[in-house]
Formats: sequence, C-alpha cells, structure tokens
Amino acid sequence: MTKQANPKLGGSGIDTGFAQMQDNPDDIRRQQDLLKPKEVREKQEEERVYNNYLARAKEEDLKDLHDMNFIYPSGSDSMGRPVAVIIAQNFPATHKNMDRVLLYIIKVMDPIVQHDYNIIYFHTNITDNNKPAFDWLRAIYAIFNRKYKKNMKRLFVVHPTVWVRLAIWFASPFVKKKFWKKMKYVYKVRLAWLRVVLFVCCVVLYCIVRSLFKF
Repeated sequence: MTKQANPKLGGSGIDTGFAQMQDNPDDIRRQQDLLKPKEVREKQEEERVYNNYLARAKEEDLKDLHDMNFIYPSGSDSMGRPVAVIIAQNFPATHKNMDRVLLYIIKVMDPIVQHDYNIIYFHTNITDNNKPAFDWLRAIYAIFNRKYKKNMKRLFVVHPTVWVRLAIWFASPFVKKKFWKKMKYVYKVRLAWLRVVLFVCCVVLYCIVRSLFKF
C-alpha cells in the first residue's frame, strides 16, 4: 500500500507551515505585544515616536532656528538642576515648517530632561507672530515623552497674559494634577531673577552685534 504524502511536509519532511511561521518574527512580535498591558504598549509607542523625532533632530541642520534664540539652556539653579529658558517674543510661530521647530526644541531639550530640570518661560512683548496654534501645542505635548513631564520640577511663567492663561487652560485635559503644583506665574521680575534677565539681555546684544558685523 502506497503511503500518501502529507501536503504540509516538504521533500525533506519538514512541516512547511511551521517553517513559514518561523520565517515571520515580526508577526510573532506583534502577537506578543498584544499580550502586554495597554499602558506598556502605549509607553513603547510613545518612545518609538519620540526616538524617531530625536534621530531626525540630530541629523538635520537647524542652525537657522538656533540663531533665533527662542530656547536655550541657561545654567543651573541652587540645587544644581539645569534651567531651560524660553523667550516667547523670539518664537517662530509663523515658520513655514513647524515640524523643524519641533525638532530644534527636542534637540535642545533632550539632554536637559534626562534629569530634574526647570523651565523659565518669558512671555514678555509677545505678538500674534509668536503665538503657536493650540493644535500644534497639543501635538507636541503628545510627542514629548514621560521624562519631560516627570523630571520637570518647576515652570515659571514670567509676565503671563490672557492668551498664555488660555493656552494653559486648554492643556488642562491633557496634563496631570501634579503639573499645576510645578507651575508658578511671575508678574514682576525681582532681584532673584536679575541674573537670568541679565543673561538674556547679553544674549540679545550679542546676536545684534553678530548680525551687524557678520562674524
């Protein structure tokens, strides 16, 4: 009696269905990911998206945005925590490619947010050309991964207006309650802020001189 060939077996006697399964590790990985808790999957996706932006930020030439001086590191506080300064009146909200603006922010901030840090946001002399769209603000908040939110210890908003209060209110559904404890409005710049203000003035003066003499 002739034994019939098993259609699942190849000439070598190997189960081809099993071989095909082994040849698709991506499918196996996806199935394994689906078994992970939702929070873990969301965190992994968040890291994947952010790392893609970070890789682009490191590769792209962003010198034109650097020259605008709208965001930069500015020393440390009394506890040794780095301070990032944001100058709203220099922010290029009407830039033709806001994706590049985001890349530059990530390029500046990524080394800072690895540990505890503070932000000083100067809202002084802002115009409509410096006001980003709320949709853009919401998008970048989603892209910034957890270390941005967790490691930020203080956010000082200097000279807030109705617009900045509205922007922060708009973000309320997307931020945790801990965020509000970290934020402080500063209506008057006192002596404690003098060092930072002088530094900002020096930076602005340097940029003016450099632009005049082209060096």
